[in-house]
Amino acid sequence: MKQKTLLFLLMILASFAWAQTPQPQPATATQTKPLAETLSWLEGHWEGEGIMSGDQEFIGTMTGTRELDDEAVVLMRESMSKTGAQAGGRKEIMVIGFEATTKKIVMTLHTSNNFIGIYGGELKDHEIVFTLATNQQGYVNRRSFKILPNGGMSFIIESAAPGKNISKLVEINFKKKG
Repeated sequence: MKQKTLLFLLMILASFAWAQTPQPQPATATQTKPLAETLSWLEGHWEGEGIMSGDQEFIGTMTGTRELDDEAVVLMRESMSKTGAQAGGRKEIMVIGFEATTKKIVMTLHTSNNFIGIYGGELKDHEIVFTLATNQQGYVNRRSFKILPNGGMSFIIESAAPGKNISKLVEINFKKKG
C-alpha cells in the first residue's frame, strides 16, 4: 500500500513539474535564421525614380548590405531632384536588426537633415513596414519596403497628424542595378 501511495505521489509531482516547465514556442523567421538572411531581398544596388509630396519628381539610389555576421542589414539611400540639382537632395542610413529582449525587428534611421529615429518593424513575406516608435498617439510616421512582381522594390514614406488622412510623402520604385 505504501509503495502505491508513494508511486502515485511521485507521478503527481512529475506531472506538476512538467506543467511548470516552459514549453517551446514556435520559432519566428528571425529566430530560426539570421535577420540579414530573412531580409536578403533588400540586398544589392538599387536605382529608381519617384515622387515626393507636391508632385516633385526625383531620382534615387539605395544600397543594402548584410552586416554584423548577418545579424543586421544596412541600407544607404540617396536622392536628388530629377534635374540633378542639389536642392532637395537627401541622404539616409538605415540600420535594421533584431532586438533580442523585445524579440522585435528594429530600424534606426539617420538622415542628412539631422533626424534620428527608432522604428519597430513588421515583416510579412517580402514586405516590411516600419513605424516610428516615438510617435505621439494618433500620429503616423512609417516607412515600407516591398518586393514588386517585376523584381523591383517599392519604398514608401507615409505620415499623418491625428484625425487626418495618411498621405504619401515619398514613393519610389527601385530596380536592381547589375
